[in-house]
Amino acid sequence: MAPIEYDKCGRMKFNPDLHENQGKPWSKDDLDYLINWYNKVGLEEMSLALGKSEGTVAHKVQTLRKRGIMKNNPVRIYHRRLTKEKATKNPDQSIHSSTHKTMRKTSTSLYHNLEVCQ
Repeated sequence: MAPIEYDKCGRMKFNPDLHENQGKPWSKDDLDYLINWYNKVGLEEMSLALGKSEGTVAHKVQTLRKRGIMKNNPVRIYHRRLTKEKATKNPDQSIHSSTHKTMRKTSTSLYHNLEVCQ
């Protein structure tokens, strides 16, 4: 099995052992499954279920939403893959304290120094 690699945003890169349907056309069943289950299971699990890379699935979701075929989920579910070291400027500081609503304006926010997806 080929080693699993991730891009700088934490998405799994193409792996021929896991993404056997990559490059094949989307079937009607695949699209129905994507539309009905994407908001419940998230990008990573959907990618593995359909056998396509996370980037391909995310692009298809974006295309379907632009066409009005797939609706945005009113409640956003985030599947963050942040570690304690990446999330805070000070590794000894907890993630919860860096995201607290009453924090001072001069303190470092959760994503202030993150260079992920930029």
